[in-house]
Amino acid sequence: MDNLRNSIELLFRKINTETIVTEIGNTDLSVLPFQTKLKNDFIEFGRASSPHYSKSEWENIVQKLEEDWLLNAEKPVFGEGSVFSLLIHFTIQALSVHENVPTIVSAHLLRWRELSYVLGEDLLICAHFGYIDSKKKTQRDFFGWAPVISTDNIEIKNILNKGIAENHFHLKGSAPIFELSWISLMNNVKNRSTEFRKLRKKNRQVLKQIAGVQLDELTIETQVYIAAIIRKTLFNLITNGEADLDSLQREITSGDFRIMLNNHQTEIERLKKMHGLSFRHEGKTKIPDYAITKDLLESNLISNVLLCGERKLLISCFTEIYRSSEKIKDYLNVFYLYLLIKNKLREELIQVNNKIGFSNFSDYQDRKEYFIKEKSIFETAFLSMAVSDTSKNQKIVSFETRIAPKQNYPNQKRAIEHYDHQINSTFFNKRTTQEKINRMIHAKSTADYPNFYVLHFIKEKEKRISIDNSYDSLSSMAIPRHNILRKKVRQESIAIIDLMRSSSNVSQRLFGIDAAASELDTRPEVFAQAFRFLKNHESLGRHDHLKSNHSNNRLGATYHCGEDFLDLVDGLRAIDEAILFLNLTKGDRLGHALALGVEVQKYYEFKHRLLMLPKQDVLDNVVWLLEKYTKYEIQGFRKLITFLEETYERLFSELYVNKFEVNIKSTWQVYADAWKLRGDDPLIYKRNSKQSQSISNWNSFNTSRSIADSIRFNEDVKFLYHSYHFDPNVKVEGRKIMQFQVTQEYINLVKIVQDKFLYDVSRKELGIECNPSSNYLIGTFGKYVQHPIKRFFNSGLTLKNNELGKSPQALVSINTDDQGVFGTSLENEYAIMYKALEKELDLDGNPIYNQTMIIDWLDRIRKMGIEMSFKK
Repeated sequence: MDNLRNSIELLFRKINTETIVTEIGNTDLSVLPFQTKLKNDFIEFGRASSPHYSKSEWENIVQKLEEDWLLNAEKPVFGEGSVFSLLIHFTIQALSVHENVPTIVSAHLLRWRELSYVLGEDLLICAHFGYIDSKKKTQRDFFGWAPVISTDNIEIKNILNKGIAENHFHLKGSAPIFELSWISLMNNVKNRSTEFRKLRKKNRQVLKQIAGVQLDELTIETQVYIAAIIRKTLFNLITNGEADLDSLQREITSGDFRIMLNNHQTEIERLKKMHGLSFRHEGKTKIPDYAITKDLLESNLISNVLLCGERKLLISCFTEIYRSSEKIKDYLNVFYLYLLIKNKLREELIQVNNKIGFSNFSDYQDRKEYFIKEKSIFETAFLSMAVSDTSKNQKIVSFETRIAPKQNYPNQKRAIEHYDHQINSTFFNKRTTQEKINRMIHAKSTADYPNFYVLHFIKEKEKRISIDNSYDSLSSMAIPRHNILRKKVRQESIAIIDLMRSSSNVSQRLFGIDAAASELDTRPEVFAQAFRFLKNHESLGRHDHLKSNHSNNRLGATYHCGEDFLDLVDGLRAIDEAILFLNLTKGDRLGHALALGVEVQKYYEFKHRLLMLPKQDVLDNVVWLLEKYTKYEIQGFRKLITFLEETYERLFSELYVNKFEVNIKSTWQVYADAWKLRGDDPLIYKRNSKQSQSISNWNSFNTSRSIADSIRFNEDVKFLYHSYHFDPNVKVEGRKIMQFQVTQEYINLVKIVQDKFLYDVSRKELGIECNPSSNYLIGTFGKYVQHPIKRFFNSGLTLKNNELGKSPQALVSINTDDQGVFGTSLENEYAIMYKALEKELDLDGNPIYNQTMIIDWLDRIRKMGIEMSFKK
């Protein structure tokens, strides 16, 4: 990151709020100079975030700030340096405006992405608009731009306007999560303690004393209360030209906000009634935000309307600042504090901590609805904006909307009907003309919405039955691994079939199944029977046989795998298990599948060649690697193969040879055959097991038909599989963690196996759903250009036969995953990949990729995305 962007991030995200609160309590508020305390904090956080710079070098950056970046060359803010001027030095390069709509200058897209992702786009856009309005002495009246703005790249727009498919889109992760949560909090500050407790934030700095008053920890909850007070004060200042500064200072520095919450909420409700625009929502009148004022122009009454009030307020404040208006002169510190607190909460809801792994992402994913109250206008906007705003701003011709299934038919039907209603809802303000309402309602009822549903099961960490941290032997011998989740998945699967058979309107919009969440928690084997069961049923409603144009569509299948793994071999094995156990065939897809394409050498170097895994996973990975070595007839590696065979013998003895069972003698080949049975229902291998009666033909899919009967009837194989599920020692010992040292020979073998396995997957004509921003933020590669999509498919990107020959030309698509969590859009994902490839240089400093060929490559991927769609 360059020093300008780094400085902006430090000042608007990382500076302690306590520093600014202290200044509010102790200093003259006439200006916000770059004071000594702020300088010291800036240098301290700078050294922590960029340790390659010394203290002296950070002092030089401070000097650059004071001499240049904190100044506005045309007219310094109040004649002095200001942190607000810093924003403009960046936005005048990165932003342009076309017909009142902000647009990213394509040349600066990656710089924009890096900064706007951690700070939010609206801070930068609103500062830019405030600066423009201060120069032109105009007052802006349109605030309804998209949550994620597009670039000025005409070539990208031209190909995407032909139509694109969104094949990997999680409904509840795709709304502007933080923006709606913030507005909800700013307008409803009471009774939020339970929601804040869910954040479980334990590492906030302790604010010992402010202005001589002893305080508790300045928690994120307290900071948000401070922001709510500041916001209504700034609103009064901008709207009425006056506010009580002394009262604001006392409230901010008093510390005990809970006792004042009733008064604050009463004042907020008064502002709503006096200034707020009323909307009709679910038959009732609602005023969601006092900052969405009654004089808001009708052009803003679109799907983004709930974002307009906050944007209007920010632009107004920035305009006054860049004009050096006396109105706001005394409030610079509190406005800065408001922006800082806003980003403190944002980093609790949006993954901006630069940590890899799905578990880190999951921590954020789980928080997305904390501050969105059920059945509120914000919940409607949360779901509606995710789909309708996305499809409105982009020409999406096939739109997979992923939701979690329910455990019975009535709940599943109600859930989908609820999502349908919320997605297609439009709320109107009281002064919207009846003619416009009729037009909008007619458009809603007749539009051919491209969205349909893919139901994704949720992977869960196994709930262990244990005594003193070890399995209860009797209980463990009675139930297979993941027994609770297996039962839940069966119930959900039967509910899906019941829904498809009973409701033709719904069944026509159910196109696929998936399993999502952390793959470290659940292996594909748990979902195997469900996938085989559901893939074999036709998507027909009860009366569809009477229709002349019905089609016997079967559910498509996709599966999240190879995204997060403790060893690259483990990720490859997960993909293999998904294909083998779930019976994935031509037309089905893999979600992410990064393990197929990440650079093996770089991955293991990133891990310092030292892995920490459960013994069971190491044993399985070693056997899988030996099996592929044999299958692909790979030559050499005798020393490594001997090591892997010895590792197998040692781990097999530790896990499977114990005092509870007779001693087992087994080769790794027999163990590999037992592994192949993991897609089968484990209960059919339980001794003296009595199968339950068939439920909706469920038991017809107990076993994977791709496994030869000779394996299934082998007594040694059956015994090993039984032990895997029902032997307590195998389970307890297998969960123990061991260290696994990776050698260069191991890396070289994994490279060969990965390449051959990738070609295997490609020959099966399985699609790979690529999600550049999601993969970049969760995965281990450090640049967008390192995304393995170009390893999967590079036709059109190069004319060199040797380069084309290195790729299997697999089926791939570009998607967003959780666009709200990752702050992106489908157009943005295409544009980012374009810019990342365009900027890639060879050792001589020349571009590696031709611009025209990049566009051609992206267009081919666009077409493949449509072809891969389950809607097709």
